[in-house]
Amino acid sequence: MSKLIKLRAIDRTDLTILAACLQDAIVPVQDMCFLTEEKKFVLVANRFKWETGAQPFDSGDGGSRPVYERTNCGLTIDGVEAVRRRNLDLRKPGTLLELLTIQPDADGLILAFAGDVSIRLEAPKWECRLEDIGEPWPSRRRPGHDIVQDDSEAPAGQGAERLALGGVR
Repeated sequence: MSKLIKLRAIDRTDLTILAACLQDAIVPVQDMCFLTEEKKFVLVANRFKWETGAQPFDSGDGGSRPVYERTNCGLTIDGVEAVRRRNLDLRKPGTLLELLTIQPDADGLILAFAGDVSIRLEAPKWECRLEDIGEPWPSRRRPGHDIVQDDSEAPAGQGAERLALGGVR
């Protein structure tokens, strides 16, 4: 049994670690909520446990193949004054989003998802808390990413960041 994590982020350095733990988490649209009066944004995600790595599994045919773990987790972001979205249809609550990262910007945080979907949290003074919920379960699939680079209009070294975050308002 692997350990469950419980993290708190109050600055960019902390957020980098928290975001790495959430990379490739699956987030159902219906499991995200902005609690206006409490100034909180909350979500429940199916998190890939990067920290446990591959565990050998006897496949029964004399070989072994790697098995990974996933677990449910809750993320709470305090200090949120407003939420903006890009390329996210809230009329489809069953949609599953793949979280790529969480990044700070001048006025809050940006949750960047695969498929050019993003959520911008206006939160000048934010605090994030991440906690695993329940027991992990085995997964045979490890997330992978094809890297596509198009820096034709971006200054050197800024193409991927511009593409991932551009247009979020």
